[in-house]
Amino acid sequence: MGRSHSCVSPCALWLLLLLGSGVWGAETLPAPDGVGLKLPAIIANDMVLQRDRVTPIWGWDTPGTLVTVTFDAGRYTATTNANGRWQLALSPHHAGGPFRITIADDHTTLAVFGVLVGEVWLCTGQANMVMPVADGMHAWEELAKSNYPQIHIFTVKPVVAETPCLDLEGQWSPCDYDVVGRTSALAYFFGRELYRTLDIPIGLIQTTWAGAPAEAWVSQPALATKPELAPLLARIIPPNADRTALQKEYTRQYAQWVQTGGFLLDPGNTGKAAGWADPDIDTQAWTTMPVPGYWETQHPPLNIDGAVWFRTTVDIPPAWSGKDLTLHLGPIDDYDVTYWNGEQIGATGPEQGHTSIIPRNYPIPNALVKAGKSTLAVRIFDHGGNGGFCGRREDLTLGVKAEKGASIHLAGDWLYRIEYARNPDAPRLPPVEPLPPGHPWRPAGLYQGMIAPLLPYALRGVICCQGEANVTRAAQYRTLFPLWIQSWREAWHDAAFPFYFVQLPNYGASLPAPGESAWAELREAQAQALRLQHTGMAVTIDLGETNTLLFPNKQEAARRLALQVLANVYGQPIGETQGPSYQEMRIEGKTVRITFTHATGLTARTRRKLTGFTIAGTDHRFYPAQAKIDGETALVWCDSVTTPAAVRYGWAMNPSCTLMNGAGLPAAPFRTDAWPGVTE
Repeated sequence: MGRSHSCVSPCALWLLLLLGSGVWGAETLPAPDGVGLKLPAIIANDMVLQRDRVTPIWGWDTPGTLVTVTFDAGRYTATTNANGRWQLALSPHHAGGPFRITIADDHTTLAVFGVLVGEVWLCTGQANMVMPVADGMHAWEELAKSNYPQIHIFTVKPVVAETPCLDLEGQWSPCDYDVVGRTSALAYFFGRELYRTLDIPIGLIQTTWAGAPAEAWVSQPALATKPELAPLLARIIPPNADRTALQKEYTRQYAQWVQTGGFLLDPGNTGKAAGWADPDIDTQAWTTMPVPGYWETQHPPLNIDGAVWFRTTVDIPPAWSGKDLTLHLGPIDDYDVTYWNGEQIGATGPEQGHTSIIPRNYPIPNALVKAGKSTLAVRIFDHGGNGGFCGRREDLTLGVKAEKGASIHLAGDWLYRIEYARNPDAPRLPPVEPLPPGHPWRPAGLYQGMIAPLLPYALRGVICCQGEANVTRAAQYRTLFPLWIQSWREAWHDAAFPFYFVQLPNYGASLPAPGESAWAELREAQAQALRLQHTGMAVTIDLGETNTLLFPNKQEAARRLALQVLANVYGQPIGETQGPSYQEMRIEGKTVRITFTHATGLTARTRRKLTGFTIAGTDHRFYPAQAKIDGETALVWCDSVTTPAAVRYGWAMNPSCTLMNGAGLPAAPFRTDAWPGVTE
């Protein structure tokens, strides 16, 4: 059964999507190279067909050839068109198998063995959907019990294409130790949950690419329907374009953007030359700021990008004199140079990568340690977004390196002084970078290479785990994500196509003070897609990790997805399927009452204090809030806010959230305001 990667043009795809009858592209797709009876890769041994639905079967042969397909007791025929394509539809069939399908013309007979009929789900997304079972939680235990011959997996080979491809590469495989080990953990555990409940064959089609943005999974014609997404299409380099000239022009524009202050580069450490690290300088021109915390979230906020110096005095006990010490400052956003009594003891710069989540742990050699007053100075450079100490209060300590016991806590009011601030009139948005063919971020590239060739294979629905790559464009995601869902439904000619997805987990440093958050805005954009019918969202705000995007507990994330799918798609008597969801707020004096849906048995996780709420008045300044449960509502207040106007919950990259319902499902992050966010 030969395969090809022939592609059709974007203009042809417009026509295909506008076809009002039949299945996608049945009459217009060209045949693969060569003649003779051929099948697409998805129609092969061990395939799983969707039960109780008309099931398309297609392939290619010499134009005008009669092709006969037999399946179970049915016999079906089709004649290839002028393009050499044939297509027919098998009658709905109940779950079961294995079966054999034969496909024959006058010269060749092909047989497809081990065919099952059951439930077929397409599993798509980026790294958290890519992550295999072998890299997840309890990997060896899970692999040891992974023999599920009734669960079959088809893994699509990653391909970026300039135009929609005719076929793809991949194969169906029954689950066993080797197959499951390299299969998406989220997809496998989701399929296993369905199998254990439904007790019928399950087919999982894995089509994923780590790091890929949402626009890569949406067709080019669909993207063109939204004028606000025109900048995405502008990134596509036409096949006949002078790519060298385009790249040269982009390089020129980017250099100009940097030169005019768009991407803030460190102009140099002038504070050190001015003696700002020295113990004995005059600090009358310095003011105070609580540490840790972002300087943008102070009251009043320090709304700058640039270099800010911080200083504090530490009283070293006599017993520590002459001993090696270790300084812990927690993570810092973005870069730092740290001094002890004027001597540099550590630095973390852009060469490190992901500096905003790297804890700063610097040694202080014994020669610099003397009893009495010592000066600690930290120069922080922030090239954009928030800046400052972004760890917890308990992260800031000083102790003897080789001894356990007492330590000096450094959180509190530090002196600070601005060394350099960005020109507020500098351009913030970079020029649009053209993406060459083969680039996985290329809009529509993965749709054309990994989704279009699957059409019109019959599915029950889609599960998705994507969003990290679009965090900085969360406001745009409000348009892009629903478009993704609706465009796939149109491609499969199914307006009720179930589309269930995983909301972004918690990740990164836990911040000591509330502030704006692109991650929170992306989660909100995901939740807004629930306005579309036949969608569902698994909240994972409690499953993430501080130091890695790839949270290991895919079992629980898959279980939460499966709860909703089993109840909503299959009508199983599951009970509660999701956590508390914000419904409305009511101001009651200095207190705000928050009402939820799915709030039966409202409680705090592990009986801890209710955390994760912040509150603001009309000045838009948010403060950490106290909260308590009152029946199926939550009361939220803060002594610093006497006239509340808005409440937020879980509004951070890595918030501490404890609200859940009696089913143990976490509340979804939310905000009651619609104030402009950082990605708008």
